[in-house]
Amino acid sequence: MDFVHDGSLDLKLLFKAVIAEPSAFAAWFARRHLFKTTLVIVLEGDWQAGERIPSIRELAVELGVNPNTVTRSYQVLLDWGIVVNQRGRGYFVNERAAERALTAMREDFVREEVPRINRAMQVLGIGIDELAGFLDQPTGEQET
Repeated sequence: MDFVHDGSLDLKLLFKAVIAEPSAFAAWFARRHLFKTTLVIVLEGDWQAGERIPSIRELAVELGVNPNTVTRSYQVLLDWGIVVNQRGRGYFVNERAAERALTAMREDFVREEVPRINRAMQVLGIGIDELAGFLDQPTGEQET
């Protein structure tokens, strides 16, 4: 189940899925969260290039999720070239994982976060100059 269409999150479809198929939504959300968390882990250097990462079973047990959720997340990581599967040995962080994780996170930000921020700015009547003023302030010190 995919809730992203034409490059942005389809909130109506997401809402319908939560109501109609809560378990499908929960699985989608868990996979997405695991993928994004892995990108951050790689970018922050907690998983180094060449390092073995937890097996599907190990991570599923640790997180308390279905192994299929981890399998699907690992497949996305494989598709992005962030991890490699060494048959019989496990999954390892690719040598270019940090570069690819940064690319994936930037693309995700532009595809999902920017439109969401833009919609919120329109609803709240916040202009680009006002937003720039907020961004110039240190985190946590925005005035209301």
